[in-house]
Amino acid sequence: MPGAAKIVCGVCSENVGKSGSIKCIICSHWVHASCAQLSDKELLAMKAIKVAAFVVSSCGDKLANPGSIADDIPQLNMKFDNFITTNQAEQNAIKSALDNIKAEMVSCLNGMKEDIVSCNNRIDDVDSRTSLKMKSLEAENNILHRRLNRADFIIGGLPEHLNDLIAVVVALGEFFNIPITANDIHHVCYMHNRKAVLVKFNCVLIRDKVMKEYFRTRSLKVSDILKGDGGDINARIYLNDHYSPAAAKLYTICKNMVRKRIVTKFKILNADKLRAKLLLSDGKEVIYDTERCILLLHDAASLN
Repeated sequence: MPGAAKIVCGVCSENVGKSGSIKCIICSHWVHASCAQLSDKELLAMKAIKVAAFVVSSCGDKLANPGSIADDIPQLNMKFDNFITTNQAEQNAIKSALDNIKAEMVSCLNGMKEDIVSCNNRIDDVDSRTSLKMKSLEAENNILHRRLNRADFIIGGLPEHLNDLIAVVVALGEFFNIPITANDIHHVCYMHNRKAVLVKFNCVLIRDKVMKEYFRTRSLKVSDILKGDGGDINARIYLNDHYSPAAAKLYTICKNMVRKRIVTKFKILNADKLRAKLLLSDGKEVIYDTERCILLLHDAASLN
C-alpha cells in the first residue's frame, strides 16, 4: 500500500507531525512549534482553545502589510480587461461574420425574387400568346367546319330502324315540293346513337330551299314523309343546322340560359364570326359572342 503523504514544516521544510505542530490559518501549512517560536505550554493552550487562530510570522507580515495584495489587484483588473477586450473582439468578429452571411442571404433572396418575377412575367406572356393563338385556331377551325357543313342539315325525331335513309330525304323533298334525287345527296346516315340523321347535299342551294320551307311552318311530322313504317306517326320532326363544335358549344350555353330563364329565346348566328342573338328576360335584345355568353351565364349563376 502506498505510504501516507508526508507533511513538511512551512518554515524549515522538515517533516512534521501534527502532534508537535500547529496549522497556519492563512497559508494552511503545518509548522513546528519551535519554528513558530511557541513553547509546549503555549502550543497546548492554543490547541485547547478551538477558536484560537495561529498565523505564521511570514503570513503575519502580509497581513501587516497589505500592499502586496493591493499590488495584485491592478494586475487582476488588467487580466479582466484583457479578457473582456478579447471576448469583445471575438463577439465583434462573430457579429461581422453573421452580418456578412445575412447580407449575402438577402442578396440571394432578392436575386431569387427577381428571377421568380421574371419567370412569372414570361409565363404570363406565354399564356397570353397561347390563349390568343388558341382563339385564332378555334376561329379558323370553326370557319372550316362551317364551310364543310354548309350543305348539311340534321333531322331529329325519325324512327331508329329505318333502312333506306335516301328514300326518306327524297320524300322530305316531295313534301316541300322540292325535287331531290339520289344524285343530289352526298351522304346520309344516323348519328347521336341513331337519335338523329345527318344529311349532306352536293348542292348548298337544295339544302337552303329545304330549310326555308321548313322554317315557314315548323310543323313537320313523321307521317308527312313516312307511310306505315311504325313508330309514332304523329311525332314531330325537327330540322337543324349541322353545327361546328364551337357552334354546338354556343348552342348548349344558350339552351342553359333559356332553362335558367336568363334569356327567353335565342338564335345562333352561324357566320364566320360566331355569335348568338339573345332576347333577355327583361325584353332587351343583344348579340353576344361565346365569351360574353359564358360570362352572362356565370354572372347569373353567381347571383343565384
